[in-house]
Amino acid sequence: MMASDVKIGGFGAYPVLPDPDSNRSANAFDLYLVQWSSEPWEVQEDEVVEVEGEQVQLRKGEWVCKGKWLYDVPRALRWYFPGDIEIIVRMQTVLNADLNLEPYTDSNPMPRMNRTTMEQVLQKNPVKMSADDWDWMMDEAHRRIDFGFEEVVEDSSDDESDEESESESEDSMSDDSESDDSEEDSDSD
Repeated sequence: MMASDVKIGGFGAYPVLPDPDSNRSANAFDLYLVQWSSEPWEVQEDEVVEVEGEQVQLRKGEWVCKGKWLYDVPRALRWYFPGDIEIIVRMQTVLNADLNLEPYTDSNPMPRMNRTTMEQVLQKNPVKMSADDWDWMMDEAHRRIDFGFEEVVEDSSDDESDEESESESEDSMSDDSESDDSEEDSDSD
């Protein structure tokens, strides 16, 4: 399970499908990177929480974790820096919960950019994703789309309503069978 791979301060990635009203392809998606800021936890009961002014519905039984989004470094392929916006990530959507992102070093340099921009970026502790990790996550995200992958979290309120529907359905079936029996009796007269 992805939740067991989370390390506070570590990185993860998850895809988000585009808004259906957008002009993007149904197979297009955005890959979001996150720096974990808490341990993951299992939601104990349905609840709505507020994160950065947005209402987020959490369902009993799903695993979630807090983190902060990473942003693209402009004009630097696969380079990112941590932001300040805290979010809650549903662990069932995570492609990799222990992503190895390499910090800027002399042996891991950033692309050339003007000095002022470089100084601003370096203050934000940029990290780089390897081409192999990027390719693997793109492939995995497309596999999930192609196979219609969606982890279902059982909702206790749905179970109760399902049981009620089943018992109503059984009652109506027994009523139908009784009426069938009475029709057969009248046919035999």
